[in-house]
Amino acid sequence: MNNTDNTQRNIGIDLLRVIATIFIVLHHYQQISGGLYEGNKFFYGGAINFGFAVEFFFMLSGYLSSRGKSFKSFLLHKIIRLMPLLVISVVVYDILLWIYTSVGGGFWGFPLQIDLLKTFITAIGVSEWGIMYCNGINNPVWYISVLLLCYILDYALTSIAYKIKVRPEFLFGFVMLIGFAGKFNHVECFLFTTNICRGYVAYFWGKLICKFMRYKRFFEMQSQLLFIESVSLLCVFAFYVLLCNYHGGDYILLFIGYPLLIITCENRLIAGIGSDFRIINLLGKASFDVYIWHINVLLVVMIIQEALIKRMRFNVIYMTFYLLVVSVVGILSHLFLYKPLTKRLHDKYEC
Repeated sequence: MNNTDNTQRNIGIDLLRVIATIFIVLHHYQQISGGLYEGNKFFYGGAINFGFAVEFFFMLSGYLSSRGKSFKSFLLHKIIRLMPLLVISVVVYDILLWIYTSVGGGFWGFPLQIDLLKTFITAIGVSEWGIMYCNGINNPVWYISVLLLCYILDYALTSIAYKIKVRPEFLFGFVMLIGFAGKFNHVECFLFTTNICRGYVAYFWGKLICKFMRYKRFFEMQSQLLFIESVSLLCVFAFYVLLCNYHGGDYILLFIGYPLLIITCENRLIAGIGSDFRIINLLGKASFDVYIWHINVLLVVMIIQEALIKRMRFNVIYMTFYLLVVSVVGILSHLFLYKPLTKRLHDKYEC
């Protein structure tokens, strides 16, 4: 969902963004439609945990993140990129939730009562920091809350590493170990919740992958490695399908599968063809918007179901149509909301 507008985009990375976003959107569709969904719940409640695609975005954000000249410029750039859509989507969510309850809706996977304090905490991007439980107000934005914290910690750790003259990778690895410990022990406290620990592990793993990819010798071998990478990917995903029902099986993807995907996409034979696939590039840029708006669009569907179509069939056909609508909304949001807003803010604050 990292939708930085670069002149030269990587078609492989953009395609991965699109696929992972589709998995998350369909995962939430089947999760929230719940008992109303007719058919096999492949994307939610099945053998494969498609919600784990969020870890891919954490890892990709760590992989692509670069340090700014100062903490102020670094953080301001991240805030401008993430916060405008977050604020707007949270306000729209509360309006839609009020409409849904007003028309008699009661089947929703998250709290139906509007809490302005929790809305405010969510809108300023700290909903997942352990201040109070806010999960459920446009639920997917918890990712942004954790990502902001990871960005801040990333800058702080890098600065500390330079001052004490150690490699930042050692500190990144230490935070990953802390994240593992917190996640598997279900710790819930300030700046150390289960979701934050998910972010720590995946984001800083992405930072380590980025460091590995910078080695000159590795780049010199890329053309010869493409076949090996492709075969390895097939083996890893086949192995994951066999073990996906077992505890920890998702981490096969995080530590082997996802890095192999990124390394393959960064291969010069793939990275050099980006300009020929503009629709994939556009969808890659809009993936963040799709992620931000997909729960709001589903809430609109639930309003229509409650007010007009008393027995809407939540099946594969409706799910496909929903995905198309969410994609259109995401593209329109990116072109006419995200880009103008971020450009104006970047120009105003010169960052």
